[in-house]
Amino acid sequence: MVEALATCVGVIIAAVAGVFLFHQLREQVRTTGMSAFEHTISILQDSEMREKRRRVFECLLNEKDANGNLKKRYLEPKELTKEEMQDLEHVSQAWDTVGRLLYSRLIPAEWVMRPWNDSLIKCWTTAHRLIRQYQQKRGRSFWAYFEHIAWIAYFTSDPTYSPYKDKDVLRDFINNPLPEYLWRSSRRKIKNEYKKQSQHLSVH
Repeated sequence: MVEALATCVGVIIAAVAGVFLFHQLREQVRTTGMSAFEHTISILQDSEMREKRRRVFECLLNEKDANGNLKKRYLEPKELTKEEMQDLEHVSQAWDTVGRLLYSRLIPAEWVMRPWNDSLIKCWTTAHRLIRQYQQKRGRSFWAYFEHIAWIAYFTSDPTYSPYKDKDVLRDFINNPLPEYLWRSSRRKIKNEYKKQSQHLSVH
């Protein structure tokens, strides 16, 4: 009887300890997530970084063709000044850090993707040629987390939302598939949209 009572008490104590540990871990995860989110905001909202993003946007030129129609022209890496190159590198590195935080799932991707979707697409559209050049020298994973969140932004946003979504960037995504570890971590819905747009582009 005494042994049974002792066993019962032990089970109750273990259960209480388990509940306490669960709540402690959940609070720790919540605190870690908030810290990660605050760090992300500090990266994106930093005044110096915002000014660099503004200058990066200016590297995507709007020019008129022979018929007077407005079209975009991407500055090739060899056309960039030293300052423009540095701005693109700093912005790309910042987005890559944000991409790593989202990949770790410390914070929900929606917290970042929705408010900065358009800015992200603009930055990738402007920087992707330089990044591809670096990846040829330093490996496919170089700044791949930036590429991943740009890929997500591109295939989840409304086609009419950003004027910087175009076939050149889509072709680049198709010709340079994501590294396998990033592809596996992506949601099925986004993968399906990627396949759908890839097929549409190949038809046209």
